[in-house]
Amino acid sequence: MRDTIIALLVFFTAVVCTPLYAAPPQSDVLSGSISLEREAKKRDPYLVAQDNAIRFLNRLEKFIAEPANPINPQTLVLDDQTLQYLGAVYLFCSVRKGACPSILDALLESDIIYSAAKNDVSCPNLKRFWKLWVKNDMEKRHKYMVKTGFLKQTADFNANKRPTYIRCEATIEQTIGKEKRGVPFFKKRYKDPSPIAISINIAGKLVRLLKKKNINVYRAIGMKR
Repeated sequence: MRDTIIALLVFFTAVVCTPLYAAPPQSDVLSGSISLEREAKKRDPYLVAQDNAIRFLNRLEKFIAEPANPINPQTLVLDDQTLQYLGAVYLFCSVRKGACPSILDALLESDIIYSAAKNDVSCPNLKRFWKLWVKNDMEKRHKYMVKTGFLKQTADFNANKRPTYIRCEATIEQTIGKEKRGVPFFKKRYKDPSPIAISINIAGKLVRLLKKKNINVYRAIGMKR
């Protein structure tokens, strides 16, 4: 347990404290006829997406800790804004660590839970995550921003591990198989010590820390909202 805590502290220190390319400040003023007064009353979409991501990860962590308690799988299906935010977090983390599978693990696990509940294999989160990843040129950003010391680690992860998340339906089919897809399946899957639980806990701590430190990952990776 002590080693795990130390490892987590090292992880978060490296991810949050490592300097990265800083994009020039972006104006929050929108063009058009919308009045500044009305715009000021609207909540920042970035903060909305961030809070949605935190709620999503909290739900996952709670279900993994107590799989006997039912969960509405629809509450795990994210909107595009939240998936885009998590894509930015994934890139922000990856360029500092070489690989950051915890975000992908959380999305894959949510799709596994959804598929098991619906008794039908599907990837409501991961498929749209990758579409937004391509749409927002995140792959190009990653290649441009990754540090030289992480080039091999990044290439190895993308070649050997990332396909598991891209071909998510095949992964889910293999994971669930013909097992009983109810409480016994999840109790067995999340039996302590669970690497899945540890990975998703890392994702949750990372996003909560980014909020606490007021780090805007869009600005950090040079991405417009």
